Amino acid sequence: LSCRWKKIPNKHGCVLALLVMHNEDVYSNDFTLKNDDAILDEPETEEDTKKKKKKKSKKKQGPKPSSTVLYKRVLDKLEEVLQPQNTLSSANPIHPDLAEYKTAPEMINDEQRLHKGKKSSFKFWTGRAPEIGLCHLLFRARKLQHAIIDAPAYVQGMRTHADHCKFDDMLRMVIDCTPAQARELESWLASQHEDGKHLFYGTQKSQHTLMTCFLEDTNEGNHIHFVDGDKGGYALAAKTLKMQLGSYALAKRNMANVRLPEKKSKKSTKRVGKTKSHATAMVGGS
Repeated sequence: LSCRWKKIPNKHGCVLALLVMHNEDVYSNDFTLKNDDAILDEPETEEDTKKKKKKKSKKKQGPKPSSTVLYKRVLDKLEEVLQPQNTLSSANPIHPDLAEYKTAPEMINDEQRLHKGKKSSFKFWTGRAPEIGLCHLLFRARKLQHAIIDAPAYVQGMRTHADHCKFDDMLRMVIDCTPAQARELESWLASQHEDGKHLFYGTQKSQHTLMTCFLEDTNEGNHIHFVDGDKGGYALAAKTLKMQLGSYALAKRNMANVRLPEKKSKKSTKRVGKTKSHATAMVGGS
């Protein structure tokens, strides 16, 4: 694992780190805080109970928005927002022509940060440090770029092997777009979040892209480049998403705690009536 490239500047005005997560709890209109979910002031009638059961059965039969459908909708919207100046492919924030290799002292400091304790070791100064110096020469001195490895081909391959768009438990993206496109996408995501809480999202904007590399060697397919936005990137985007999750969980817990007024059973009413009549008889007898 290494971090030998300086922050990569944007080409379109903004680097947007984006997280989108599908809410698997939600049916079409299942979780709402509308009047029909409010606390009733009076006990419900038999007719109300039948209507409620009928309504619940309809909800169970209703289609649950699948993750595939929702994420496709997000990606389609993203493609729409990026056009005509941009596409999802051209929004890749790794620009080889703008990528600049760090100086040798900067790389040595990064090695110390990523691999604590190695800077002072004999093995580091006899193995890793000379490698850093050689790579520095190969990537910065044009005349030496084809001496041992094909440095230009490796640099071009970084864009292909960058993980700027990926999916694990949610959609994670870092894209290079215009500020107007970022605002339009954020506005659309906000509307989708408010409309039924079908998704949660988080965004963070910056001017640069960070890249950390993992490679077995410089051959095609043997290196991968992990991408993040500058100034917090995914971490700050996740903070917004977690706040939305927390608000949703709190609202859901409050809804679960709602209890309708309990009906008095006929048996308990009869018992109360008998107790009152018995008490009356005792008072009269005395």
